[in-house]
Amino acid sequence: MGDGHRRAPWWIAAGAATLLAAAWGRLNPTCSLLVHELLDHPVVLGLAGYLLLAWGMSSIARDPQRRLVVRVLLAALGATAFGLVGVVLSVGVNPGRDELVLPAPARAGVEAYEADIVSDGDLVSPLTTVVVRHRGWGLSARWWPAACINGEYAGGTMTSARWTGPTELVVVLDGGREVAVSVEPATAEPREVVRLGRRCGAASSTG
Repeated sequence: MGDGHRRAPWWIAAGAATLLAAAWGRLNPTCSLLVHELLDHPVVLGLAGYLLLAWGMSSIARDPQRRLVVRVLLAALGATAFGLVGVVLSVGVNPGRDELVLPAPARAGVEAYEADIVSDGDLVSPLTTVVVRHRGWGLSARWWPAACINGEYAGGTMTSARWTGPTELVVVLDGGREVAVSVEPATAEPREVVRLGRRCGAASSTG
């Protein structure tokens, strides 16, 4: 039995562990900032996990010709799958992407936090997303989606944003509309995720 055949279970286990890490980073049930930054990279970790699994699965075959056939088939399958993922991810990506980071007013006894506001630059159906996150990198640091605003239905694109106080962020659209995002005083967690427009998973109402 060759070294490759003996090591196949280890390659498969490493691939499965990498895929599980990618899934944990995407789901992030604890909203951990460290998990988000380190593991929320589904394409990179997904590709690495798939390659490890494919290498392990192909190494199980003892016959060199069968091993080659399996690797070619797995490579073709992986290229097709990740090619489709790349096409999906590229939809809506525009060169006019803009990002604004606004630190919240400091408060005694509360870990410093900030709002990260991103506009995707889409002229037809612009999308603005807001994330509230702790500024530190400790184990207790958290990261929360706070708002999604589809300018096509919400009445315009973002022109500015400001904290009106430690617990409220206001996003101003170019049509004059103001969208308020409220956070909990003690934790900075958004009280409710604001969703405006169908690209955000809400009804396409401008009200």
